[in-house]
Amino acid sequence: MTPDLLRKLNARDAPFDGRVLYSTEGLVLPQLRHLLITVTDYLAGLYPSIEVFHDWHEHDGFLTDADAISWERIRDTLASDELLYRSRNDDFEVRVAIATTTFDWLLRYNIDPEDESNMQTAHCDFDLTVRESLWESILSRLKFDTKLVSTSEAGAWFDSNAGG
Repeated sequence: MTPDLLRKLNARDAPFDGRVLYSTEGLVLPQLRHLLITVTDYLAGLYPSIEVFHDWHEHDGFLTDADAISWERIRDTLASDELLYRSRNDDFEVRVAIATTTFDWLLRYNIDPEDESNMQTAHCDFDLTVRESLWESILSRLKFDTKLVSTSEAGAWFDSNAGG
C-alpha cells in the first residue's frame, strides 16, 4: 500500500468508500490472466494515467511508493501466463497493484507458487476495489464467472486482510 492509499483506507475515502470484487478461491494462472485482461481492457479506455507498486498490505503492511506505468506495459505482462508469472513479487502475500491516479479504483493480484521453478504450482488471487460512485457503472460492464468472484464492503475487507 502507498502512504496515500493507507490514509484513504483509514478515512474510508475513495476507493475504499466503495466495494471490492475479489476471487473467492485460489485461481490458477490462466484464470487470473483472464480476469486481469477483462478488467484492464475496460479500464484502459477510461483511465490513461495509472501507477503500479508492490502492495505489502497482507504481508506485513510495509508502505511503498508507486511508479507510473503504461497500459501497454500492462498488456505486455498479460500476453502469456509465463510473463504474468514473472511479474509477481518473490515474497509471500505481496500483491502487484495497479491504481488510477484519481483513486477511482485499485486492482491487485497475487501469485504465490509452491515451487518457484514450476509456475503450474502457483496459487493466485485477484481483487478490484472501486469507489462507491462508480461501482455500478464499472461492474455492470465486466462479465465474470460468478463461481470465481464475490463482493464485499471495501474498507472492512481490507481491514480483515491486513497483515503485520
